[in-house]
Amino acid sequence: MLYETIISKLGSRMSLNFRPQEQAVYYSPLGRYYDGPMDLALGVTVDGETRCLPFTKQHEHFAELEQHLTMTSVLYRATWREKGLRLEAEFISPCYPQDEQLTTAPVIYLRLSVLPFGQTPESQRSGPVEVLCRMTWDAKAAGVTQMEAEADATTIRRRMTIDLSRTEIGTQSFFMPALEPLQMVLHCEDLLTAEAPSVTTNTDGFTFSLYCGEDEAWITWVSHTPDPILEVQGDSTPFKYTQFFASAAEVLAWATEQREEILRRTSFFDALFTEASLTAAEKDLHAFGFQSYLANSWWTLRPDGRDWYSVWEGCCLFHSTVDVEYNMAPFYLLFWPKLLELEVDAWADFALAHPDVTGKYLSHDIGIRHQVSVQAYEHAMEIEENCNYLLMLHALWRVTDDDAPVRRHWSLVRDLTTFLHDSDKNGNGFPQVGVANTIDDASPAVQFSHEQTYLAVKTAAACRAVAIMAEQMEDTPVAEECEAQIALIDHTMQREAWLGDHYAVCIDQGVAGVADPWNPGGTLEAEVLEEGGRIVGWDAYTLYTSLGLLTLQMTGAPLPLGQVERLREDIVRSAQESLGPYGCFHSSADHSNEWVSMNLHRDFVAAYFGLDLITPHTGLYWNFELHNNSLSGRGGCFTDTYGGNFLHYYPRGLTSVGMLAALGGVRFDRVAGTLQLAPARLPLRIPLVQLTDWPAMRVPWLTAEGGQDGPALEISNPDLLQGTDWREGEP
Repeated sequence: MLYETIISKLGSRMSLNFRPQEQAVYYSPLGRYYDGPMDLALGVTVDGETRCLPFTKQHEHFAELEQHLTMTSVLYRATWREKGLRLEAEFISPCYPQDEQLTTAPVIYLRLSVLPFGQTPESQRSGPVEVLCRMTWDAKAAGVTQMEAEADATTIRRRMTIDLSRTEIGTQSFFMPALEPLQMVLHCEDLLTAEAPSVTTNTDGFTFSLYCGEDEAWITWVSHTPDPILEVQGDSTPFKYTQFFASAAEVLAWATEQREEILRRTSFFDALFTEASLTAAEKDLHAFGFQSYLANSWWTLRPDGRDWYSVWEGCCLFHSTVDVEYNMAPFYLLFWPKLLELEVDAWADFALAHPDVTGKYLSHDIGIRHQVSVQAYEHAMEIEENCNYLLMLHALWRVTDDDAPVRRHWSLVRDLTTFLHDSDKNGNGFPQVGVANTIDDASPAVQFSHEQTYLAVKTAAACRAVAIMAEQMEDTPVAEECEAQIALIDHTMQREAWLGDHYAVCIDQGVAGVADPWNPGGTLEAEVLEEGGRIVGWDAYTLYTSLGLLTLQMTGAPLPLGQVERLREDIVRSAQESLGPYGCFHSSADHSNEWVSMNLHRDFVAAYFGLDLITPHTGLYWNFELHNNSLSGRGGCFTDTYGGNFLHYYPRGLTSVGMLAALGGVRFDRVAGTLQLAPARLPLRIPLVQLTDWPAMRVPWLTAEGGQDGPALEISNPDLLQGTDWREGEP
């Protein structure tokens, strides 16, 4: 099946967005929302006839086409039966976690080959096949105001000036402010060079003569933008890659000379997924979501040499939305903790005071588009974001055994925690102030009702995280206050929220004093009330109840709630009652939208409880992405929402990577030196990524088989576990 997809580079904005529904590829050196359509005539000419991939309007397309993804590539395999041949075109976006130069370098490779197909006389051809790669780019649509193009025997050079003052960048929606025109002009350079036995070059592309089954052609495509690209708290910051490369020529020299090693490392990263015992849908979902995340990432350099890392919230363009990054945190914890540390440090500058609650709360985001300065979103999500920050900070410490971030931000931790305590105004532990949450397209009951069970559980989890950190900081009063609130929340949960087979959405069934963040000062409309004045859906089944537990589970911390069997039953019953065609809606009473990333997060929590919801559900999520990005869909690459909302080109597909830990029930705590394993699916083979020796390209693999006495576990490369006490754990 053919569908829209994208490949990109971490923090560097270079991306290729393949849109077969438009018969085009979108490109710009600056990535999403600055790109323009390119007519890409990539195909073969045989006996005077030409067939191309479906990204051109100039030639007839191949009748048969396959599309395959890895974490770093998209492969198009086009078959021309009548001519007895097959064209392979593989676009590769090099990536290797914790290798900053390789992963940020603005380079994309294209590998081309022609293979014989079938046993026909045509497939036994003796002469070369003409392969063409012609690019007609609507540079004006990408904001290019001036461009010079030239070519020599093997290389195309494009120097351009790009004006980012267009106002149509991004997607306006009900929760996004109108954008003022940018005042930014950038100078960029692209270099494309070809390596092949025979190549003809002009400023629009290349033509190769390749012998079928014998030759390969490689195109190395690099970009370079030296100018500052992002304003961070008043600082003008250029791309991180300018630390390694002063020009496009330097990028090209490195990318061609080091190609073998670059691809070797890239293949190792791919193999962590391709060689795991994942289904085809699971592998595709990981790769698809990963590339949409990369296209949203920013990595720049501040004037004092400090790194800046943030992530756009897809079509919304908000920088480092805390709840979005919380969903994506498993990737950082597994593969690249430094990136999370950069965000933890950045968010610390964006804490605010509240008129009715002591302490502080964290901003929802830290800017929009090209400016990091203040929250750009319409309203705050005080409890939500405080909990997210505290949980991520705790997990970061436990997986790295570095408490420096905790110590740097301990004063902030105390302020955020004080807010959690003081938001409970009636003494039952449940927050009552600042309860508008991240589920901003849901019904009032799910989105901003008083005394939500979801936020209560998340608050209890955050308090447990803070209590553990307080022990490290020898701050006994904070630890005691947190444990006291946990006890209150647990007591209230079991007494008031439990409805026999699931937890209620909220325990305050009324609407008195409920603030609608989309209608400040207004009252809730009558249709949200059921008989007796209760808010509609207060007692519904919802997937959100347990979503605050995952980072505690990943690090093996004790859970804050005592009735684990009730949590398990709530997960199972809610999955049954709120399930739609592509996953679970917000609740059994609210089918307005579904968020794929939240479904994934719930499935991972369930796996740590010994419940395999991953196997039956992941295929549904991937079916949705295929449906949405097919020739008849809306497009938008990874799209998080099924329903009325349209969160597209969205980074939160990265959430799926947490599956590597969840399937194995992997609880890893570097501080304590412990590793617990409780597979949720058998047989299973997964990499224990937290223990990877990245410089040496070595990783321990967990293999789990079913046995008469329970799972039989085996770990390869056991020397990588030196100093770690590992054992089989209970779900």
